[in-house]
Amino acid sequence: MSYVKSKILLIRPAVGHDLSTFPTHLHTLNESEDAVMLLTQKKKPTKQSAKATVDPYTEIERARQQKQARTHYVHRVHKRRIILLFTLLAAIFLVCGVQIYQARQSLATTNAQVATKKVKLKKNQAQQRKLKLQESQLKNDDYLQQVIRQKYYYSKNNETIYSLPQDKAPTIPTK
Repeated sequence: MSYVKSKILLIRPAVGHDLSTFPTHLHTLNESEDAVMLLTQKKKPTKQSAKATVDPYTEIERARQQKQARTHYVHRVHKRRIILLFTLLAAIFLVCGVQIYQARQSLATTNAQVATKKVKLKKNQAQQRKLKLQESQLKNDDYLQQVIRQKYYYSKNNETIYSLPQDKAPTIPTK
């Protein structure tokens, strides 16, 4: 009945049409299939239209299945996108991790080089201080005479130099 009423609302006569041809006794026409055909101005139902008028429960079930299929599809798409997102994030973290690892290795190598250079610098600075001290001492006449006597066995007039076994200096060959 609701089907017929909805069809009646859709086929109101246009303004200016003769209302005498429009059916006036709708309560008697609602029961018959011919009345529905007359009101909707359709041809007689065919086999295809008979199949189209399916049980409402079947249509509800079909709509529910379509909704489930759509929901399942949406979940698959979301799952695929989440996997893609996590894969992308993992790749970014992997690349960043490799970069950080390489930077740390480079930093460790540079720190080791700096440490060895510092040790070398300290040695050179100590040697430079030693040489500056020696230079200042060589300017002193007393120290200079002492070095010449010890290193080169230089002697004053009427002075004899003896080399003892505990001396670290090599023996002087005699002429």
